[in-house]
This record gives sequence, C-alpha cells and structure tokens, in this order.
Amino acid sequence: MDFVGIIVGIIIGVVFGFFIQDKVNIVNSKEVSSEEKTYLLHVGEYEGLDGVMNMQSTLQENGIPNTVVYENDTFNVYCGIALNDEFESILVLLDYSEIPYVVKSRFLYNYISDYSENELVFWEEGLSYYMKSLNNEDFTLSESFKELKNLNIEFYRDLSYLQDVQEEELLDRIRLDTFKLLVENRG
Repeated sequence: MDFVGIIVGIIIGVVFGFFIQDKVNIVNSKEVSSEEKTYLLHVGEYEGLDGVMNMQSTLQENGIPNTVVYENDTFNVYCGIALNDEFESILVLLDYSEIPYVVKSRFLYNYISDYSENELVFWEEGLSYYMKSLNNEDFTLSESFKELKNLNIEFYRDLSYLQDVQEEELLDRIRLDTFKLLVENRG
C-alpha cells in the first residue's frame, strides 16, 4: 500500500472540502441574514373563531394590540412584531394579565417568493421599507415604488402610514396589520 499517496489524498480532500464549504456559506448567506429575520409575539393558535374571539377580547380589555392571521388552516393571534426578540412593554402587560406567549421567528422574504418577476420588484422594495419601519428608521417611498402601488394598494397604504405615523402604539398596530397582509395575500 502507498501510505504517502493515501495521506496526500486525505489532505487534499480536507483542504478542498473547507474551500467548498466557504463558497457554499457565501452563496447561502442571504437566506439567513439577520436583517430579514423578524420575531413575532404569538399568543394563540386556534382552529375556530370562538377561541380567537375570546383571546382578542382578553387582549383588548388589557390594552394589548393584536391581529389574527389565517395561515396553514389555523387562526394565529399575534401581539407584536420586531427585528429582535425583546417585547418589553407588551410582555409586562401579558405577564400581568397571565396570558401565555411564545416568540416565533420568521423570514419575511419567504412570504413574497411566489410573486411573478414583475410583482416581485414592488414587494421587495416594499418589504425593505417595512423592515426599516420595524427598525424604527425613517424612510421615504420612492417615486418608482409609488407608480407600482396598484399591484397592492393595501400594502402601499400601510407603508404610507408607517412612513408618516409617529405614535408608537399606532405604529405597532399598523406593523401587525402589515404582517397579516403579507401572509394572507401571498402571490
């Protein structure tokens, strides 16, 4: 047996493997970008509307913003959306009200991946504005984006509100409604 040849082959294989791994990680880095990852404060999942109505009533009594999103044949109740998993003020209210919750993460770009190439330009630009809002950054809708507003006037309307509204509680409600729109109006 040629042990030197085997050792050289193993070393070349390991070096080649590390080289390929680095290239694969670079190609897939956009898929796991933290900028695209959002966190949702989830307080319930229901198959029927009775549970949803009870949960919404409890949340409204305690002044907690919420939205119901129909996804995968269930009604999901969310109380917050953010770019990090810290929902300090809402968590205090949920804890005080003894409402259980879970923080879930989502990649919002997954919700627009099914749109046609023509529509995708609108949704990608709109999603970038939405992410800026979630990051509490100021933004101004571009003229080219405004020209495409007919592709989804509700999404355009929500972004216009997010661009102009300063009141934090109202921003939280619009951000939740915008998430609902992204999920329920998939291409």
